[in-house]
Amino acid sequence: MPRRLTSSIPCSSCSSTKRSKMHPFFLFLLIFLLPHEILSGTAAAASCNRWCGDTTVPYPFGFSDGCPIALSCDADTSPTLPYTGGGSGTSYRVVSFNSTISTVMVSLPVSCIRSVPDVRRALSGANYGVSARTMLSVRGCHNASASSCIIPAGVISRLLDTARCDGSDASVKCVASVAPNASAGLAYRQFLRWEDVEKASCNDVLASGVCLDMVDGVLSLANEVAELAWWLNGTCVGGGGGCAANATCSDVNTPSGSVGHRCTCVAGMDGDGFLPGDGCYVGEHCFHLNLFNIP
Repeated sequence: MPRRLTSSIPCSSCSSTKRSKMHPFFLFLLIFLLPHEILSGTAAAASCNRWCGDTTVPYPFGFSDGCPIALSCDADTSPTLPYTGGGSGTSYRVVSFNSTISTVMVSLPVSCIRSVPDVRRALSGANYGVSARTMLSVRGCHNASASSCIIPAGVISRLLDTARCDGSDASVKCVASVAPNASAGLAYRQFLRWEDVEKASCNDVLASGVCLDMVDGVLSLANEVAELAWWLNGTCVGGGGGCAANATCSDVNTPSGSVGHRCTCVAGMDGDGFLPGDGCYVGEHCFHLNLFNIP
């Protein structure tokens, strides 16, 4: 089991000869008066297994039925990593978690036999969807004007060679969702528009990348990965009671049109932000399974 940090506060006024004993009645009263959120959070934490071998994932992810977002555990690999199940027997391994922006990266290697419907089905769950920062390279396209981003010809040739695909470079298009101004609130686009992908009338998803931060005026791109943004059901008013102390609740406009929520630790604190999880705390502690040199 992963090592956890604990802390204790010394008390100079305490002695071995002067220790108070709590009467069972007062102990019962204390438990009875505990906030409902604490008790329900403890129960939820106990029902969600977040360990896969020696790897721990942040809440709300986990490997049992009690976890809001369930992953699969492959204990035979080294290192042991969780992965999300997909359609057509395809599984996408988790690369990293980012509790600050409520996303998870999954590996999406170059392939010429991965249909658009299969990818959409595999990367769309009840509580997650492909983020707007993800751009897809699709091939076998029939709509020449459907591209919403540009891929250099040399990159396309390299992708086709890597996947050993047949066909012309001209049939490869790039599709991305450009997010509008964040001040738009719930209207802020957080998810990939699959309508744009389908508009290109393409057969396969050749590759994907995630647009990261700008570095010296140049956009940083993580290749062969897709980013999934996630949420929990219910609004902050109706379902945000699971947020821990020092965490904020934010409503999320989901791809289906319903409104969900996320819990995020305030600036300067680490953690997953959830009462049933690790909550929020001061210190260096992150869930980041970095296998592909992703910042």
